[in-house]
Amino acid sequence: MPVTGKAINYPSDHVVSRHRHPTAQLIHAIQGVMVVSTDAGQWVVPPTRGLWMPAKRPHQIRTVGEVQVRTVYIRPDASPRLPDQCQVVGVSPLLRELILAALEVSPTLCPGLPGRALDATAGGRARRHSQPPLHLPQPRDRDLLTIWDALADTPDDPSILTEWAARPGALTPAPSNAASPNRPA
Repeated sequence: MPVTGKAINYPSDHVVSRHRHPTAQLIHAIQGVMVVSTDAGQWVVPPTRGLWMPAKRPHQIRTVGEVQVRTVYIRPDASPRLPDQCQVVGVSPLLRELILAALEVSPTLCPGLPGRALDATAGGRARRHSQPPLHLPQPRDRDLLTIWDALADTPDDPSILTEWAARPGALTPAPSNAASPNRPA
C-alpha cells in the first residue's frame, strides 16, 4: 500500500526514542506541540504545521503537553516529487482532512488517492511556500553543542548565557597563545 496512516496519543513530556522508517512520513499533531530532532537540528511542530520526514531519516520526538499525533507514511516509490529534506509544512484544513482520511480510507476503494492528494497538497506547499522559523539548526561549535545537548535533556532550564559560562566544562577557554579551532585567531 503506497500510503498508510496511524493515530497515536502521547502524554505530556513523552519521548519517542530515536528511530527511522523505511517510508517517508508526514508527522502532524492535531493537538499539542512536538519537538522533532534529527542530526540536522530540531523542529518545533505546532498543530498548524506538520513535519515532512524523508524515508530512513533517524529522528526523535518529544512532546510538549498531551499530543495527538496523526501521521501518514508514504512509500518512497509512491511519489518521487516529494522533498528529500526534513521541512515544516503548513497544514491547511484540506491537508488536515486528507491526513485524517488516510487513517480511514480503504486502499481497495480508492487505490492511490490518498498518495496523489497528499502529493498535490503537501508536496506542492512545501515547494512553494517559505518555511516558518520553526527549525533550530544543530550547532557545529563544540561549546555550543555542549549547551545544546544539555538543553535537549532539560529544555525547561531557565539558565542564561552568563550562568552557562560559569558551569564547569560548558565553555572551554581558548589557549592564551593559540587560536582555538572553534574561534577565529
